[in-house]
Formats: sequence, C-alpha cells, structure tokens
Amino acid sequence: MRSKIAAVTAGIVLLSAVPAAADEASGRRTVEVASFDGTKIVTNFFPAPGLEVGERAESVLLGSGFGGRGATDPESGELGYLLGAGYNVITWNPRGFGSAGEVQIDHPEVEGRDVRALIDWIARQPEAELDGRGDPRLGMAGGSYGGAIQLVTAGLDDRVDVIVPGYTYHSLNDALYPNRTIKAGWAFGLCSAGLQNGNRFHPRVSTICLRALTSGTVTKPDETWMRDHGPDFLIENIDIPTLFVQGVTDTLFPVSHAIAGYRTVKANGAPVKMVWTCGGHASCMDAEHDGTVDREATLAWFQRYLREDASVRTGPEFTYPDNTGARHAAAAFPPPAAEPARGTGKGTTLFSPADNSGAMFTGGYSHNRIEIPLDAPSGGLLVGAPKLTMKYRGHATDATTSVYAQLVDASVPVPGDLPASVLPPLAEGDPQVVNGMVTPVPVTLDGTARELTIDLEDIVWRLRPGSELKLQIVPNSAVFNQQRAAGWIDVTSATVTVPTTAG
Repeated sequence: MRSKIAAVTAGIVLLSAVPAAADEASGRRTVEVASFDGTKIVTNFFPAPGLEVGERAESVLLGSGFGGRGATDPESGELGYLLGAGYNVITWNPRGFGSAGEVQIDHPEVEGRDVRALIDWIARQPEAELDGRGDPRLGMAGGSYGGAIQLVTAGLDDRVDVIVPGYTYHSLNDALYPNRTIKAGWAFGLCSAGLQNGNRFHPRVSTICLRALTSGTVTKPDETWMRDHGPDFLIENIDIPTLFVQGVTDTLFPVSHAIAGYRTVKANGAPVKMVWTCGGHASCMDAEHDGTVDREATLAWFQRYLREDASVRTGPEFTYPDNTGARHAAAAFPPPAAEPARGTGKGTTLFSPADNSGAMFTGGYSHNRIEIPLDAPSGGLLVGAPKLTMKYRGHATDATTSVYAQLVDASVPVPGDLPASVLPPLAEGDPQVVNGMVTPVPVTLDGTARELTIDLEDIVWRLRPGSELKLQIVPNSAVFNQQRAAGWIDVTSATVTVPTTAG
C-alpha cells in the first residue's frame, strides 16, 4: 500500500521465471514461481490490454475455487471483466491443485506464504504499477477458496491494497463443523476434490476427510489444526478497503461468515461493504443470479480504491436480495429493525437413523418434525439471525446428538425446475425451507430436563400474502451428518424470534 511498504524478509522466497507457455493474443505468460520451501507455483500473468512498452497498470490477483486451477480464458468470467477494465490480472494454480506440493487448505504458513511469494514476483514485472520498491499496487479477487486466500494474505502482508473476498469463510471450523456437527454433504463434495485431476491433499487433510465421512467426528487435534487456518484472527489485521460478497442460500459458507468479517474490518476503521446475492455454492429457487451484481460491485470497488478514483460512488454499505429477486439496500448491517416475527410452541417426536430430510446442499421440508407457527406480518421482510430458546428432555441411544432447526414457508412450494445444486431433488410442491438454511442444535438426551438458546443461520425472506411461516425442529438433515441415534425428544417449550426490517 502507498503509505506503508511491507518488509520482504531476506531469504524467504526464491523467484524463478521458467516460462511454461505464452499466449500472443492475450500477452499471457505462464511461469513457475518458487515459494518459501521451493514448491513451484504455476502462475499466469495477463498484462492489461493495450499497455504500451514502459506503461504500467494496477494488478489484481484472482484466486480459484477449491480443487480448481487459475483461470486462463481471457474472454470469460472474472478474468475477462477485470482485463476489460484495464488491470493486470494474475492467476495461479494453488499448491496441490495443479502446482507442486500438497493442499493444506489456505493455511497461513503454507498457501499464505505462497501468495506472498507471488506478490514479490509481481513487483518485478515491468507492467506492474508500484507503490514502492517491492510493493505493487495490488488488489485481490475470487470466490470460495479464492476468497479465503485473500483474507489470509491481507492479514499477513500489508502490500495488498484492496480485496473482494467472495462466498468464503470466516472460520474453517465454523464453516465445516458448526456446533460440532459435520456438514456431510459438503464434506463429501470437498473431499472428493482431492481424488480428481491429479490433486494432492496433505495427509492431515485426507485423515480429517476420512474420519468426518465415516464416523461424523473431528478430533480435538484436528479442530486445533483447522482453527489455526483462521482466517478470523487474521481479519483482525485487515485495515484496507474490503468488499464482502456472499450468497443468501449458500449452506457451505452462510452469510454469517461475511457478517463476522464485515464487522471486524469496520471496527478497524477501513472502508467496507457487504453485498449478498443469490449466488455462491447454491442458488435461490425463485430468483435468478447471473453475476451482474458481483461484477458491478467489484469493478466499482476497484475503481474507487485500487485506482483511487474519488469520483466513484460504491453505493450503500449493505445490499441484499429477497426470495422474489428484489434487491434492497441499507446504510449498514443490520438494516433498521421493525417488529420481529415471533412464535411459541411445543411438541414431541421419535427419531432414528432412518429419518432424513432435505438434500446434500440445501434444507428440505421434513414430515417427521416438531412444528411451531410464527406470527409474522404479511409483506414483512425477514433479515438476520432467528433466535431459538428451547426447553426439552428426551432419551437416545447416544445421549449426545443434534437435532436441526429450520424455518419453512408453507405457502411457497418447491418448484419443479430446481437448480442443479439441489441433489437429490426435493419433492416438488413441498413447502420451501427459508433460503435452504438448516442449523444443527446440539442436545443431550439423557432424561434430564434442559434449556438452550441458539442463533440460527441468517436469512432474507419476503413474506407474501398468505405466507405461513413455521419453525421445524427435525431429527435429521441431509446437509449434515446422518443421525446415528434412535430415541425421542419432548420440547416442552420453544420460543423463536426472527428479525424484520421495514425495507
């Protein structure tokens, strides 16, 4: 960054420029950059279109998704529109995903140091505008795995000037093991990536995958290892302009992860914005997402803060869609509150490992449930995290287990043309689970009466005329680990409140 140049530790990186390929049409050059431990990182440098010899431009590091390689098609996606906006764009194959080495899931001490090596290399390129010696004028973009590496890198290296982390996590533990419950559907998909296209996991990653998928558990040492990845504790160091983009139906990395990062960066005094969309790792059932919102927000953010163009207006600090596709805005998160929706009730249900509901990546209506109706205003807009307080007792073959809480709108049916991300398909005509969000609720069923209070995953939902909003407490969800206990639970009292806004 212009005001502060990061010290480059002597001997930390060896730089190589071994050409692997060149593309005359785009000017791309592909090299291998040696990281701190000698691991070669395959790197693609796309000069800004139209640069004359001796001219320089701002640079953007564009990360790839988990299991993927760096983008190489200059005509499509983020790479295409960033080049079209006149930036140098650098993509790379992450360690173990098309580069040498083994995947350690954006570990600050491994993949984080890989990207610092790339920054050193970018600073040596003749097209790169510099803020100082060894310090390129640099933004970062990309989603999912490519979003997390931005938070890691910006928390480690103050040469990064602007970031746009998309559809990513605040805490690896909270994302994959919320409330100590494995997201089995997503774990299967992510772990399978290690078996494809020559990808190579570090043995620790393979062990975590195997244990999670076979026993539904994560050991304490593995929890500690994942906790060491952050990036939550690194976000505390981020004081640069940050645009968080997150999907309202993303059950892998729910919007709660963006909210946590947004609040931290805002507390640090940096410019920050949060944009929610119908994109990410899952799609809205009744609204389209073509990437326009992401693209326009990203380009405006870089124009304002990477190019330092004070004439650009980046818009309200918080924007979001509802389930009808309409977009809303607020000066900050949370938006101004209205009277919350509320519900109280009770019920009893039996359960066993045979119970199931939903799909691998999204919640679905359960016919074996405790159901609590909510008093919610027609036309109201729900925005935020519902809060559940529950008194219960019960007995199970494994006393320590989880039940699952989800809101459903009985007046909004599952459509027949579901997004491809819904596997297996939900039953057409069943009531929709609000945003597909399901929250594991840890319970102890040893016959003792107990009480708990828990925040459910954040939602955005427009209540239409005739909406019937209900809370379901269900014994199983395909998003999470298969229920391994049999027994019963008696909810003697449950109260749920859901934030609303006047938007």
